[in-house]
Amino acid sequence: MAPEQVIQRLFDFCAALFRSIVVTRRAYRLLDDYGWTEEKDRFIIWGDGFDISEGELDNSFPTKNVQHLRRSVEILLSSLAGSLLRRVLYSILTLHRVMLIRTDVQYWMKTKENLN
Repeated sequence: MAPEQVIQRLFDFCAALFRSIVVTRRAYRLLDDYGWTEEKDRFIIWGDGFDISEGELDNSFPTKNVQHLRRSVEILLSSLAGSLLRRVLYSILTLHRVMLIRTDVQYWMKTKENLN
């Protein structure tokens, strides 16, 4: 992959973040109330349509006349990556809190049983 394949790298990063969100939500049996699976699938289909993972969208902006389109796609994908990354970090923190609460409740229940 050439260093100028920015769109391809951003797309792959966003796809990995989408997959991480979906897998995490499934693993902890959280309701998919935000439609993450559908959003991930739409994003992948969009990328497949332009062969982004193969670098074709990067290669389709070779002339100076369309560099503004290239920059717009880069900005949009960067923004999406930032939003998804914040969501992944939020999920990690939330799941950590849930696990701590579950541990505390389990400890309390065992203590209560031992007292009776």
